[in-house]
Amino acid sequence: MGAVALGAARLDLLPSDFIGEGPESGPESTGPDSVAEQAAAHLAERAKRGDRAALQLVYDQHGPAVLRFLRDMLRDSEAAADALQETFARVFQKIGSLEDPRRLVPWIFGIARHVSREHKRAVVRHAGGKARRSGADEGAGSAVSWWKGLGAGGHEVPERADAITPEDLYSGAESAQALERAITSLSPDRRAILLLRCDHFLSYEEIAVSMGCSVAKVKIELHRARAALREALLSPVS
Repeated sequence: MGAVALGAARLDLLPSDFIGEGPESGPESTGPDSVAEQAAAHLAERAKRGDRAALQLVYDQHGPAVLRFLRDMLRDSEAAADALQETFARVFQKIGSLEDPRRLVPWIFGIARHVSREHKRAVVRHAGGKARRSGADEGAGSAVSWWKGLGAGGHEVPERADAITPEDLYSGAESAQALERAITSLSPDRRAILLLRCDHFLSYEEIAVSMGCSVAKVKIELHRARAALREALLSPVS
């Protein structure tokens, strides 16, 4: 298969949400009366009152997703684990200041994004201005780990081993590596918006809360992120 054809084939194998082909999986808006928002609001109100069981439930419910987000942002499993602890330390410390309890989830992701940025700046300072790359450290549970057969994000793994052909294995591994490189090449903010939309299925309004920007900017940056991914994945490979 030629290089250009292989690049085009990768698009067919990749999740449509990431490259903007096909219908959106994420919601346009969750709406003020959605079940998810009501549940989050009730939990947040309990946590704000200092309910220790509620605080533990906040961590149990949202910790795994936040860890996956941090792994995808930092590309370092050990650093992501440290950042997770720092994120929830701040969540528990600041939850009393949460103005809209319905926005608990995007508020937590916003804190996680700030922690990841602080970690990256610290790495650059300690490295004398050169950021340490750890792109090979994907970590189980990252946004593209399901290509490795882990089934993250609700993707099913075939039960029968003979249902997977050598071609499937090669194409899946090659596509996973291509997606990994393409996502890593995005700017931190653009990567965060893409992941929050396509991996964590936040609405545009929720992403705006996490990012501290307007809904219009979220849509523009998401469009640019998907365009960059398509360009990277269609680039000829040697």
